Amino acid sequence: MISFKIMGLEKTVKELGKIQKSLDSSVVGAIAEKKAKKIADEARSRAPQGPTGNLKRAIKSFKGRNKGLALAVVDAKIAPHRHLVEFGTSKMSARPYWRPTLEANKEGIVKDLKDKVDKSI
Repeated sequence: MISFKIMGLEKTVKELGKIQKSLDSSVVGAIAEKKAKKIADEARSRAPQGPTGNLKRAIKSFKGRNKGLALAVVDAKIAPHRHLVEFGTSKMSARPYWRPTLEANKEGIVKDLKDKVDKSI
């Protein structure tokens, strides 16, 4: 018969509980809100300035209804042509502003969340 004893399990579970509390949705939400604002600001700076300025004006960030959620969006009511600028048409070359912004920021979002977890541990 083999027997064993796990030392420190109770303490480990307690510490994991502390990490979970430190990463509650309001903390993650603060990170998400900060990143959404950064993405919106950067996309706005990359977007071409048209005659009305509607595309730049349509790029916004906001908190979601749930804690822990924030979004950067292009309001289709203000800029219904947003996708035509991004992807181009048969009469106009693409002028990407959204995809390059997301590509430039995706690793930073993951890094900030990872840093928060690492700090908690």
